[in-house]
Amino acid sequence: IVNWLHNFYISMSPRPWYKPCPAVKEQILVHEGFALGYNTISDPFVAEALKWMAIFKNYHVVITGQSLGGALATLAAVDLKQNL
Repeated sequence: IVNWLHNFYISMSPRPWYKPCPAVKEQILVHEGFALGYNTISDPFVAEALKWMAIFKNYHVVITGQSLGGALATLAAVDLKQNL
Protein backbone atom coordinates (compact mmCIF):
# COMPACT_ATOMS: atom_id res chain seq x y z
CA ILE A 1 0.00 0.00 0.00
CA VAL A 2 2.86 2.40 0.74
CA ASN A 3 4.17 2.06 -2.84
CA TRP A 4 0.67 2.69 -4.17
CA LEU A 5 0.30 5.79 -1.98
CA HIS A 6 3.55 7.20 -3.41
CA ASN A 7 1.64 7.60 -6.70
CA PHE A 8 -0.19 10.55 -5.13
CA TYR A 9 3.05 12.53 -4.69
CA ILE A 10 2.79 14.14 -8.11
CA SER A 11 5.29 16.97 -7.71
CA MET A 12 8.67 16.78 -9.44
CA SER A 13 11.95 17.22 -7.60
CA PRO A 14 15.67 17.25 -8.44
CA ARG A 15 17.80 14.34 -7.31
CA PRO A 16 20.66 15.43 -5.02
CA TRP A 17 22.91 12.56 -6.16
CA TYR A 18 22.59 13.38 -9.86
CA LYS A 19 25.71 15.03 -11.27
CA PRO A 20 24.81 16.62 -14.62
CA CYS A 21 26.94 15.83 -17.64
CA PRO A 22 27.89 18.55 -20.17
CA ALA A 23 25.40 17.19 -22.74
CA VAL A 24 22.42 17.79 -20.42
CA LYS A 25 21.65 21.49 -20.03
CA GLU A 26 18.41 21.22 -18.05
CA GLN A 27 18.05 20.11 -14.46
CA ILE A 28 16.73 16.55 -14.26
CA LEU A 29 13.47 16.27 -12.29
CA VAL A 30 11.94 13.06 -10.97
CA HIS A 31 8.36 12.23 -9.94
CA GLU A 32 8.33 12.63 -6.16
CA GLY A 33 6.58 9.30 -5.57
CA PHE A 34 9.22 7.41 -7.56
CA ALA A 35 11.96 9.36 -5.78
CA LEU A 36 10.53 8.44 -2.36
CA GLY A 37 10.36 4.80 -3.39
CA TYR A 38 13.92 4.75 -4.69
CA ASN A 39 15.28 6.65 -1.68
CA THR A 40 14.16 3.76 0.56
CA ILE A 41 16.50 1.35 -1.25
CA SER A 42 19.21 3.54 -2.79
CA ASP A 43 22.01 3.28 -0.22
CA PRO A 44 21.90 -0.50 0.27
CA PHE A 45 21.34 -1.05 -3.47
CA VAL A 46 24.39 0.97 -4.54
CA ALA A 47 26.60 -0.57 -1.84
CA GLU A 48 25.56 -4.11 -2.77
CA ALA A 49 25.80 -3.51 -6.52
CA LEU A 50 29.29 -2.00 -6.23
CA LYS A 51 30.39 -4.92 -4.06
CA TRP A 52 29.24 -7.49 -6.63
CA MET A 53 30.61 -5.47 -9.54
CA ALA A 54 34.04 -5.53 -7.87
CA ILE A 55 33.86 -9.32 -7.51
CA PHE A 56 32.59 -9.98 -11.06
CA LYS A 57 34.60 -7.40 -13.01
CA ASN A 58 34.12 -9.06 -16.41
CA TYR A 59 30.31 -9.00 -16.24
CA HIS A 60 27.90 -6.32 -17.42
CA VAL A 61 25.15 -4.99 -15.18
CA VAL A 62 21.58 -4.97 -16.50
CA ILE A 63 18.89 -3.28 -14.42
CA THR A 64 15.29 -3.87 -15.45
CA GLY A 65 11.81 -3.43 -14.10
CA GLN A 66 8.17 -3.12 -15.11
CA SER A 67 5.78 -0.35 -14.09
CA LEU A 68 6.98 0.99 -10.71
CA GLY A 69 9.99 -1.31 -11.00
CA GLY A 70 10.84 0.28 -14.35
CA ALA A 71 10.87 3.74 -12.80
CA LEU A 72 12.99 2.52 -9.90
CA ALA A 73 15.31 0.66 -12.29
CA THR A 74 15.85 3.85 -14.29
CA LEU A 75 16.73 5.82 -11.15
CA ALA A 76 18.94 2.96 -9.94
CA ALA A 77 20.84 2.84 -13.25
CA VAL A 78 21.56 6.57 -13.15
CA ASP A 79 22.51 6.41 -9.46
CA LEU A 80 24.80 3.42 -10.01
CA LYS A 81 26.47 5.05 -13.02
CA GLN A 82 27.06 8.20 -10.96
CA ASN A 83 28.75 6.13 -8.23
CA LEU A 84 31.20 4.31 -10.53
